[in-house]
Amino acid sequence: MTDIKPQGINSYRITDMGGLLTFVPALVGFPPERSIVVMFLAGNRVALTMRADYAEANLHQLLVMALRAADQSSADELVIAVYMPEITQQVRSRACDLAVGLETQTMDADRPLRVLGLAAVGDDGWCELDAWDPQIPTLRPLAELEDHVMRVQHIYDGKAVASSREEIAARVKPSSDPHSHELVVAADAMIHRVRDMSAAEAEQVMAEHLDDIEKQPMGHPLDDRTKGQLMALLAHPAARDVAMLRLDRENARTYVPVWSQVVRVAGGRVACAALFLVGVAGWQLGDGALMNCCLDEARAIDPQHVGVAVMGMVTTACLPPDLFDELKHDLREATA
Repeated sequence: MTDIKPQGINSYRITDMGGLLTFVPALVGFPPERSIVVMFLAGNRVALTMRADYAEANLHQLLVMALRAADQSSADELVIAVYMPEITQQVRSRACDLAVGLETQTMDADRPLRVLGLAAVGDDGWCELDAWDPQIPTLRPLAELEDHVMRVQHIYDGKAVASSREEIAARVKPSSDPHSHELVVAADAMIHRVRDMSAAEAEQVMAEHLDDIEKQPMGHPLDDRTKGQLMALLAHPAARDVAMLRLDRENARTYVPVWSQVVRVAGGRVACAALFLVGVAGWQLGDGALMNCCLDEARAIDPQHVGVAVMGMVTTACLPPDLFDELKHDLREATA
């Protein structure tokens, strides 16, 4: 599994590897475990972050994904960090081979890549690595990262970071929330209405719901009646398209919790539609972990769903969020 995350957090001046490592959980959305993290730098900023499961990604796959991400982010420098319980020679070799491979493969390119730093973080400490030194340095205490001034600044700024990737996945687990009587009644009533709705009527009803949602404070929980109605409306292609076309980078933070709540009471293709909406909103926020969790759940329901194809393409090709504006109307035609 690979999570690609364009960055949208505030700017900070970081001058050492320890400071950069304190920000990795915010960059990928959760504290990585058994992971390889690559931070792509363009113009002295982290333009893109890639996290890959250590066990699943071989060197060739890592090189292909990293080169693609570097190209999409216009990066010319990068930092690699490996997170494993124990920092072994195999862990050191994986990080170093990736670093050498990236520099070697781009040596003659118009924009060659330069690895600014390598690090490994384990349960017993952390260290910076030298790609040309076969020895693992003496581990430094994890307290250096936990007490780093950049971590303190990060905490004061109130950045929200999930405790794990599993926590993110739980937020978009279809049919994981109970169905109240009010939700069932509202959903059944809307299902009967949807059967007789014209496209124009379905668009209007969905637009009215979204208008009401956008008037509420961000993160305001949906009542069960609204969740049931939205769930039923997503079965109508015209209503679903209104929800998709409404999404953009400005309102994505509003719609992630909205459609996540619908996912957790929905099943089948309706859940796929809601997962697609959450995934796209996550993409607009630069949250690759969230999009990939949505992709996993949607693929388990219907591997042929257009949302699965789109989210998979975004992840594989490291597509930038602003491309969604160009894709919207093509997607509407594809899902009609």
